Amino acid sequence: MDEQLAQQAATWFARIHSDRVTAADRTAFRRWLVRHPQNRKAYSEIESLWAGLGEVADPRPAKKTASPPQALPRPAGKRFIPQLALDGAVRWGALAACLLLAFWVTWGGTDALVWMQADHRTAPGEARQVMLPDGSRVHLNTDTALVLDFDAGHRRVRLLGGEAFFDVAHDPARPFEVAAGDGITRVTGTRFNVLDRGRNVTVTVVSGSVEVLKNETSAAHVPAQRSKVRLSPGQAAEYQPRQAEIATRTADEQEAISWRQGKLIFTDRPLREVIAELERYRSGSILLMDEAIAKTRFTGVIDLARIDPALDALEQTLPARVIHMSDYLVMILAVG
Repeated sequence: MDEQLAQQAATWFARIHSDRVTAADRTAFRRWLVRHPQNRKAYSEIESLWAGLGEVADPRPAKKTASPPQALPRPAGKRFIPQLALDGAVRWGALAACLLLAFWVTWGGTDALVWMQADHRTAPGEARQVMLPDGSRVHLNTDTALVLDFDAGHRRVRLLGGEAFFDVAHDPARPFEVAAGDGITRVTGTRFNVLDRGRNVTVTVVSGSVEVLKNETSAAHVPAQRSKVRLSPGQAAEYQPRQAEIATRTADEQEAISWRQGKLIFTDRPLREVIAELERYRSGSILLMDEAIAKTRFTGVIDLARIDPALDALEQTLPARVIHMSDYLVMILAVG
């Protein structure tokens, strides 16, 4: 079955097995089902895949005090929809393997191996504050890990991923450095936020000043444009891997660090960016099933303790249907 038809079948499967299915949904589904023989065949394959998967072992990295991984039973009235299209005799085995791989990538996988070296880390949805050896304080946001390198001559932190707010103890003799991606943020005493999304790093200054520079090795093969910038309060810098340029802009520092108060503030942001941000705070995935809804602009404040209710509330303000397939999968579909 081709990819587009597979997605249609999976979307209908999600709607029909949702606890919010309506009579109109069922009628529209029956019409789609009889419209073409391939529709019925595609839907049957989705049903067969689900029936054949059975229980899936929880692939998330176990916590220190956790018991061995438990099975994730299929919740009543909810279904996990793998949206894959493969041909051949190994279709079902390959689909099941890809599903397990998707779970592994979502909840740790390769990153888990890298983060084993971290001195401090947080799980998705967790935030906490730690005191560093020099008296500086760092507030780790969700799904964050960092490594410390302190001695009598230097203070250095490597942010392996995630986000952290630094309140640095003043010490002119030992500059404080935060390495994230292929760049370095250097200060002597100030307050600033560093967010490493993988594809880019953003540094936002709240007080004092910081110097942001790219590692010399990263810029050696690229003509230098702006390899070093100095930021003041209310300014932010952003850089990407293997690019010499460091972009600067005015920033709303309170919006940037609103996560410290358990909130996220969004001002006229595409829903795609909003969902990508929310995914950092919960296990599993939130899937936008339609490009039009992904481009819809969103302004609002979201309570990090109530992410799922906030997702449900999107139905009141946007032309969207929110379907909770399981605790680990939410689908957002366009309506109308």
